[in-house]
Amino acid sequence: MPSESSITSVDFPIHDYISAILMKMSGSKSPFIFRSYILLYSFLGLFFLFRLSICVTKDYFKSFLIIIIAATSPVYVYYQGGFLPSIPSLSNAIIAVYFYYRYLKEDKNQLFTCCIIFLTLSALARTTFIIPLVAIICVEILRVLKKETKPTNKIVPLTVSIILILSYLFYNSYLRNIYGSIFLSHLMPAENLNEAKDIILTIYEKWFFQYFTAIHYGIFILIFFSSIILFFTRKYQVDKTKMYLGLFSFAYISGCLIFAIAMLKQFPAHDYYFLDTFFLPMLIITIALLSLFPKIQKMNYKIVSVLVILVLFGFCLEEPIKSQKERRKIEVWDRNSKLIRNYENSDKLLDSLNISVNSKLLVIDAVAPNIPFLKMRRKGYAVMETKSENIQQALNWDYDYIVFENEYFLSD
Repeated sequence: MPSESSITSVDFPIHDYISAILMKMSGSKSPFIFRSYILLYSFLGLFFLFRLSICVTKDYFKSFLIIIIAATSPVYVYYQGGFLPSIPSLSNAIIAVYFYYRYLKEDKNQLFTCCIIFLTLSALARTTFIIPLVAIICVEILRVLKKETKPTNKIVPLTVSIILILSYLFYNSYLRNIYGSIFLSHLMPAENLNEAKDIILTIYEKWFFQYFTAIHYGIFILIFFSSIILFFTRKYQVDKTKMYLGLFSFAYISGCLIFAIAMLKQFPAHDYYFLDTFFLPMLIITIALLSLFPKIQKMNYKIVSVLVILVLFGFCLEEPIKSQKERRKIEVWDRNSKLIRNYENSDKLLDSLNISVNSKLLVIDAVAPNIPFLKMRRKGYAVMETKSENIQQALNWDYDYIVFENEYFLSD
């Protein structure tokens, strides 16, 4: 049944509130403000990714390579100027990992506190970023057991973080029980191995080259096998800081795998799940592997490296640009674009018909249920699937007017 209230459960919308404040201050309701905020936050994340890479590799050229890999991922570029909290949460997680690596190296309590603050912000806005928080807790428990660090200086920030996250999860559960929600609130694993194989094949066909391009995957493979050769031929001794970064990455990617298994049915529908999970640990592992490569010393080699990186950036950028054009192309079957077109200026039409802004509207065949109400500037109920039983049930709801698109009324 529909709710009389528009209250619902949602991850802590801190970035929506900040954007709303910026809109209020500027006097503009343009989505450009929200998009710009997310875009700037993405640049902040890339900046700290560069700083993290510098700390680990001690090499600007390797760090530029990491930035090129991250910044030219098609899925990253697609959501870089969007509205989803995945990008700012990802950026906060990157900032947290940067502070954590510095904490492992410098053993300053304030660095650990900064790490937990940014991870808490990340997890509140996007629940999946609890995974790196748990990974850090696992590494720190190991360090405490090995008597390499004391637990006392970690109790306060971790306790506050856990209380905040759990409190908001319980509050969300309360909202869901009282007001209902269309957001996911349960696990969605595959029913069996055959279904899992089919889903993974679908993900591969649909998103594999949206996560990264063929060039990206080629770079990953080259770095991986080259680092193995270098590790055994040069007989590296990995210092403790990098060893713990490796353990953190292992715990992080293990948590992502567990999440992927638990929510496998959702991965074919949402490419941004990759940003919420595997994107960051893959970059951290790549940084760790690049640290095994020797640092470039001679000037002529540095010039060649700069040219290679610039050429690589050109090749890596080509696919994301092509991908954005393809994904933003309006196809014949695209109902969302037609929905926006059909409801354009509908608020003015309703005003001219003297239909009150407080009227409750029943929208039939609302494939994207928020759009009609945003365009009409009114509230109401939506029927997404035009099954006979759905419409019959909706006709008993407490609405004032029924709204439908002429384009689909007869055919549907």
